[in-house]
Amino acid sequence: ETMRSDFASAFYHANKCLALAEDCGSASVYQSALGNLGNICYHRGAFDEATQFLTQAIATPQRSDVWVGCADTLARVSLAQDRLDDCASWLDKIDESPAKPDGQYAHRYAELTRAQLLARQGRLDDAIRQVHRVSTLAVDSGDQYLASHARLIEAELLQEAGRLEECARILSDVKDAFPSQSPDFVARYER
Repeated sequence: ETMRSDFASAFYHANKCLALAEDCGSASVYQSALGNLGNICYHRGAFDEATQFLTQAIATPQRSDVWVGCADTLARVSLAQDRLDDCASWLDKIDESPAKPDGQYAHRYAELTRAQLLARQGRLDDAIRQVHRVSTLAVDSGDQYLASHARLIEAELLQEAGRLEECARILSDVKDAFPSQSPDFVARYER
């Protein structure tokens, strides 16, 4: 439901999942449900609620993919609130995590958040290199969603850097991805 921007339904189902996980005593499903609720709140712009759910989800000492995803969403919340030091701190915690394989799903997305942080810090060349690295990770793992989004972010960064020909080339390339993408992808492209 989140991918379709049906946040009310997504929130309902995530809450139902949380209750079922609590009933059956599954700690990993409970952690995932909290993470899902936090992610839904993040996408709705309810950052305080997102932080509450995500903080609960990462309270466990696990350094699983779910933990990494929750820490990444906390980094994105911090970035959205212009708390760049907090964002960097969350990303550093992910980097220091005992299990840090770049190819894993949550780690790839955290690497994209790192690119966005670098851009906000005014380090455009570093951000462009980082987002290009994310594109490579996404293609290598078959993650078309991330590959397309990373390319759009790369186009934005190239535009900001005044490299308009490269930006236009990327925008032309990503049009083919429209049928399989979410509404926020199309909105980002149009912007």
